[in-house]
Amino acid sequence: MEDEDLSNLINPALVKVIEEIVARRVSEELEARAQLVTVDQFTQAMERIDKRFEESDRRFEALQVDINRRFEESDRRFARLEEGQDELRGQMREALGKLDDINSHLGGPFEQFARNVVSRILAGEGTPDVQLDKIHLADLAQTVTPGTTDVEIDGLSLDPPVIIEVTGILQEREKVDRFLRKKMLAEANYHMSFRGFFVASGCSLTPAEVAEVTVDLRQQNCELINL
Repeated sequence: MEDEDLSNLINPALVKVIEEIVARRVSEELEARAQLVTVDQFTQAMERIDKRFEESDRRFEALQVDINRRFEESDRRFARLEEGQDELRGQMREALGKLDDINSHLGGPFEQFARNVVSRILAGEGTPDVQLDKIHLADLAQTVTPGTTDVEIDGLSLDPPVIIEVTGILQEREKVDRFLRKKMLAEANYHMSFRGFFVASGCSLTPAEVAEVTVDLRQQNCELINL
């Protein structure tokens, strides 16, 4: 048995099946190996990818530099614009301050001018010869100005019932609120509703603030006249 060929002891059909299996596995292995890249090929591929990323990085950096330069230029333009606006606001405040000083020195004449303006407005509406007189009302409850019991009304008429307030430069909302409190005091004193006119020679409020003041005045049957 020792010298006998072992192949004779195996079924020829089984040998054929084994050979086919081995051949198929060898073919699959070779096919799989053919699909694998070598280390050198992998390295080369990675180098190509790295080069592409480096090129993209350079393009991105160049683009970023350009964007930064544009933003810096925009910042400089905005800074110059802000400087110009600050200078313009300063000049406007200075001009309004001078105008306010002039108005304060004019005093009575400007108030009379404002009363004449309102009288002409009323005449144009069909109510001529309205006499607006400067008067003082007692405010014992100090509803208009805390600490003050004497309230000055720049112009008041009972027929028709009209009340006016005259100011130089309208720089603060409180002037308008104080006028509305004066109007309430007059209405309580005379037991009638008054139409109001707030007359200013100029205004330094923002457009939004002017809009709010106009709405508040209209709600109280008053008008803003900005000369």
